[in-house]
Formats: sequence, C-alpha cells, structure tokens
Amino acid sequence: MSGPPPEPRRAPLWLLALITFSGTLAMHVFVPALPQAAAALGASPGSLQLTISFYIAGLAVGQLVYGPLSDRYGRRPVLLAGLFLYTTAGLAAALAPDATALIAARLFQALGGCAGLVLGRAIVRDGSALSEAAQRLATMNLMVALGPGLAPLLGTALTAAAGWRAVLWSLCGLGVLNAALAWRWIPAGVAAASQQDSGQVLRSYLKLLRSPAFLGYALGGGCATTSMYAFIAAAPFIITAELGRSSGEVGVYLAIVVFGIWLGSACASRLA
Repeated sequence: MSGPPPEPRRAPLWLLALITFSGTLAMHVFVPALPQAAAALGASPGSLQLTISFYIAGLAVGQLVYGPLSDRYGRRPVLLAGLFLYTTAGLAAALAPDATALIAARLFQALGGCAGLVLGRAIVRDGSALSEAAQRLATMNLMVALGPGLAPLLGTALTAAAGWRAVLWSLCGLGVLNAALAWRWIPAGVAAASQQDSGQVLRSYLKLLRSPAFLGYALGGGCATTSMYAFIAAAPFIITAELGRSSGEVGVYLAIVVFGIWLGSACASRLA
C-alpha cells in the first residue's frame, strides 16, 4: 500500500524575498554613487539623476506586463527571463562608457528587476493555502523591507572602497546569483494560473482606470513616492556640493530618511 503522495516542492521564502528586493535595491544602492559617477563620466548632475528616473519608469512599466505574461507562459520561465535581462543590463551598466549608455542600461535593468517584484509574491500565493499565503507574504514583506534601508549604506561603502562602478558590478553579480538560485530552487511546476488574452488584460486595465477609488489611491500614492524619489535623486548632490559634507555621509542620511518612510508606512498599516 503506497503512502500519501509527497507534497510538491515549494520555492524557499528567503529566495523569493531576495529576488523581490533586488529590484528596488538596484535603485537605492546606486544613489550614493551619483556624484562620483557624474564626475567620472563628465556628465551633469541632472544627467546622472536620470539613471534613477528611468529606473523608476522601468519598474512601473514592467509591472504591467509580467503578470499577464506569467499567467500565459508560467511563473518560472518569465521570472528567469526577467533575471537574465536584469543581469545583462547590469553588465552593460557596469561597462557604460558615457551617461547616455548608463541611463539606457539602467532602464533595461529595471525592466528585468521588476520581474521579481511581481512574480516573487505571485509564486508565494500560488504555492500556499489562503491562510498560509497571508503569513508567508507578511514574513517576506518584512525581509524585503530591510532592503531600501540597507541599500544607501551598502552603496556608500562600495563607492568609498572600490568606486562607483563597483556598485554596478555588484548588482550584476547579484543578478547572476539570483538566476542560478532560481534555476535550482524555483519548481518547474509553478505553472500558468490562467490564459487571459491581450483583450481581456486591456479591459481589466481600463476597468481600473474608470474606478474613482483606484485613481484616488493611485494618485495619492504616486504623489508620495514621487516626492520621495525626487529627494533621493537630488540629495547626494545637495549633501556634498551644497552642504559640504563628505560622500561617505550620504548613505547614512539617506538611510535615516528611508527608515522614516518605512516606519511611517508600518504605523499607517497598523492604524488602518
């Protein structure tokens, strides 16, 4: 008499958290290196700030397509494709000869990195019962929340020790690590959840755009995050050029700001 069938293998939660926070880590970790990169490439501060702006745009646009693509083709292959793009774009950024090439590479890096933002949580939901999924998502979100606070400190340390390109090489290495771990540990059985055609996807987005509640929350959240990202992109130049502080202090000040944002979000979640 055979025993019960073995439970299907699930992706480790720590791996999904690592893949998820890698997308936002790449945005924050490069901020302390902006002044040094601008000087090395002979570019203006405004040009280098576009590496942050285009990264944010890539994250926003990419999240619109990864969900439908993974529903059609499966979570694992779409995630691996995103990680491959994240890694190759990270390599291009590390080798960028000028600001224009760096900005373009950062855009594609974001388009790859947002695969983890979308699919990490989706894989948790696919592989867990409803009650367990909520607990696993809460645990993963806690791990992911550490990334933005640690990223400026890590970026400052890497820039001071080995230069601004070391930050980009580190992100490329992180992409290689994520892709290798995902290939090994993300089960092939994480399959497509539904088969929506492009028309259905478009109608779903149009329905959201006609929802006053959605537009209100999106506008409020967009204003809050835009002001934060505008400050983060400008802060390194203000701190070093206008306030006369050392570049080594940039990460500390930014980490304090990001921690304040995280603390406010945590308080709002509990009070809501």
